[in-house]
Amino acid sequence: MSSFKGKTAIVSGAALGMGNLISRRLARAGARVLLTDVDRARILSAAREIRGQGGTARAMRVDVRNYDEVARAVDQARTAFGGVDLLLNFCGGAPSRVFGRSEPFAQRDPALLEWGIDVNLRGPLYFCRAAFPAMIAGKGGVIVNIGSIDGVTG
Repeated sequence: MSSFKGKTAIVSGAALGMGNLISRRLARAGARVLLTDVDRARILSAAREIRGQGGTARAMRVDVRNYDEVARAVDQARTAFGGVDLLLNFCGGAPSRVFGRSEPFAQRDPALLEWGIDVNLRGPLYFCRAAFPAMIAGKGGVIVNIGSIDGVTG
């Protein structure tokens, strides 16, 4: 990974998997990283590990279904680190994994369908919307939205 020294990155879905790994790699490459996720304990632990290895990281519990929480996270990154250069959205999930539900799609409770739309579609869009003003003020930025197999398998 090339140098990201002096860049600020927000990573949603940073508690596990690719979001967690990318957060660590960005920090190793010099980025200041705000890790966000609903799993507060895991992102706090990851941020502590990053700082213990000489990186710069903060953690903030964010429910991506709530625009105000997302906007507060972006504001925290902007205030603490001086801007927003990178937004990497790994947030998402499937009811089968999160709630232990595995009924066929045609039998799924509509509330779970709404949850899936909120977490997998609205969440990343909320982060994009909230980060745009900071990126525009900083004369640019990069947004990467990553989907997962959960979008296919449900």
